[in-house]
Amino acid sequence: NKGEQWLDEMLSYLQETVDWIEHFIATHMSNIKMFRPEGTYQIWFDFSGLALSEEQLKRLIFNEAKMGLTPGNWFGVTESHFMRMNIATSRDNIIASFELLANALNAYHNGSITLQSTCQDKQSSSNCCN
Repeated sequence: NKGEQWLDEMLSYLQETVDWIEHFIATHMSNIKMFRPEGTYQIWFDFSGLALSEEQLKRLIFNEAKMGLTPGNWFGVTESHFMRMNIATSRDNIIASFELLANALNAYHNGSITLQSTCQDKQSSSNCCN
């Protein structure tokens, strides 16, 4: 019984974080689908509603929004628009990440940024468009 209070508080904190993410997505990025975690602190997202290519999605998530999401193909998911997020961090970090994502999406939609390849020669580097 020595860790029950800590565990209850942590589970409550994680639930509040999930609720915040769900509300933020519904309010600011409704074309992204979130799958609520089932007993973990891993959230799956389906970005297919953004209608981006795999390369554009990676550029948006990793380069523009600076998010550390894990591509679904690491876990056997064949669709490139699925990614997973570990929410075992402070809510401040989560909020900052989603604000960056919303800002990057807005910038893309208003033409301020492009998500096209900037590689001179894609064949010259295996990491060029990763």
